[in-house]
Amino acid sequence: MFTIEEDRYLLCWAHKFGYGQWGAIKMAIRRSQRFRFDYFLRSLPIDALGRRCEQLMKAAEREVEQLEKQAREELGINNEEEKKDEATRNGDANGSSSTQHTSDLPPIELPTFKEVQAKKRANKERELEEERRQLEKKVEDVEDQMEQIQKRRQLEKKVEDVEDQMEQIQKRLKVLQEYSKEGYSGTTAQSSEVSDELLPELANLVAKSGPAGILSVANEFVSKHPGLVKKQVCAKIEEIAKKEKREDEGDTRMVWYLLPDYLHLLDVNTLRYLRKSKEDRLRSDEDRKRGGKNGHNHKNGAEGPDGEFVPFPEYDGSDPPRDNKKAFTLFCNATRKEVKSSLDSRERKDKSRVNAILKDRWFSLTDEEKDTWKKWEKWDAKRHDHDVAIFERSERKKRKSKDENARKREFSTSPVQGMNIPKKRKTQESTPDPSSDGRHTPPQGSFSIPKKKRAG
Repeated sequence: MFTIEEDRYLLCWAHKFGYGQWGAIKMAIRRSQRFRFDYFLRSLPIDALGRRCEQLMKAAEREVEQLEKQAREELGINNEEEKKDEATRNGDANGSSSTQHTSDLPPIELPTFKEVQAKKRANKERELEEERRQLEKKVEDVEDQMEQIQKRRQLEKKVEDVEDQMEQIQKRLKVLQEYSKEGYSGTTAQSSEVSDELLPELANLVAKSGPAGILSVANEFVSKHPGLVKKQVCAKIEEIAKKEKREDEGDTRMVWYLLPDYLHLLDVNTLRYLRKSKEDRLRSDEDRKRGGKNGHNHKNGAEGPDGEFVPFPEYDGSDPPRDNKKAFTLFCNATRKEVKSSLDSRERKDKSRVNAILKDRWFSLTDEEKDTWKKWEKWDAKRHDHDVAIFERSERKKRKSKDENARKREFSTSPVQGMNIPKKRKTQESTPDPSSDGRHTPPQGSFSIPKKKRAG
């Protein structure tokens, strides 16, 4: 095999010594220090070197013709004459006519190697310049976004400062109200209506209650203030608030909203709570829209090939989950019934025939159709992970309940571990001792404590 460097030197030497001077080229190879250890090239005979030089010269001529043709097309010179020459060249079988027609074409000067390299460098520089402009534009866009984010953060910081000031003012007002209550003399009977002093507390409670019922809100408020009547509290709630569903704020059901005339009663903590809950609702609403039009949960489904949400089949975890399938297997499962319906009753039972048809259909699909089945493969992999998680949870529950049942049976059937209840020992009768004047002595191995004598 000839290398690129060897071909370059052979072509240059053929141009230097002339066509047919293969012996001179052989001597030039032997004298060259570059090929001193290239035994393959040094050992080639003169005929082999000549054939290689002829191949290189023909290839160079074809490349020059192609470059000339491309240059004429770029300049738009004698396109019609070239078409006529090609037609006559195809119709004429004699090789001399082709050389004659090519010689009739106007000569064109091809650029040198340095000029070609310079042109390539210029094109590369233009591409780099265009890429640099695009990157600069992207950097400017990112800087604008960062500037907007900084402005938003500054506004949020200002809002927090205003909220802190409002909180301090509200605390001061509460202190003043407590002092005014202390200065109010007498323990008169409490009124059954909601006073103006309790109205801010009721407004904050209603704003935080969300979708709760009016009776539950009233019961909670009455539990804090026992002197109030539930009916009056309900009437006051209906006066200051309204229960409605605002889809632009991400509501999925009816929620309590204060009327504009009573929004000034809300404290800072309630305002922060309402703002955070609104952001959470809007974020969950966006997630539902991305998950599907019906608002399915992402944990129970995944995105299909069409970009729509496809729910997973129901699975209770009682049996092991099905393995995920490859794209080809899913395609075969979907089209096997159609293939069998197109065959005779005898060919339907031939599995090799059916599998061969399915294989041919798979290879006849376009790349876009195959990509669709590959997306189904990804969906089935997510389904398998979902089923595996459910199966593992059910297995853990089964093991836990089994261990608890075994522990209960163990405690119910076996005695208490670590405790030995001794049996009651029978008392032995004492025997008289002749050496003790007829007095009874206790049996050996036992010890008895004499009773204390009562004082006479």
